[in-house]
Amino acid sequence: MIGDAEALRRTPRPDTSPSADATAIERVTLLGLPAHTEADRLALEMFAKLLEGTPFVLQVASVHALSSEAVAMLGEGRHAAVCIADLPPGSSSKARYLVKRLVAAVPEAKILLGRWAPPSLTDAQTKPIVGAGAVYVSSTLLEAREQLYQLLPTLSRQPRPV
Repeated sequence: MIGDAEALRRTPRPDTSPSADATAIERVTLLGLPAHTEADRLALEMFAKLLEGTPFVLQVASVHALSSEAVAMLGEGRHAAVCIADLPPGSSSKARYLVKRLVAAVPEAKILLGRWAPPSLTDAQTKPIVGAGAVYVSSTLLEAREQLYQLLPTLSRQPRPV
């Protein structure tokens, strides 16, 4: 994962080069939720660093946040999407439960799940997580960033609080 992060920092996305209109770009605020451990939170912090200089801002919640608190944060309407980090090799059942809770509370929520790990630890089955309501499941930080860019047109149109 660290190698992936370093490669991302050195290789900017082709369409994210700075321009004269860079300050005019609306920033898209994302909610980062660690599923289990401090390692999940740290992975989200790394992902937030990698998103610097992009249209995305990732606000990482505490690893101690309850699922009800996560639902309340999403329900406030300040976040255009949710990124949950759930690092393997542990089970994804808690993340799947969190996805179900978030979708039940905010059905239009865009949820991405990061199961970021080396190829030897990646999940073969992501269908249960997508079936629970996640839009995407990624196995690398680069893949997660690309998935955010795929969602950008829909995220930019989300209402912002006043």
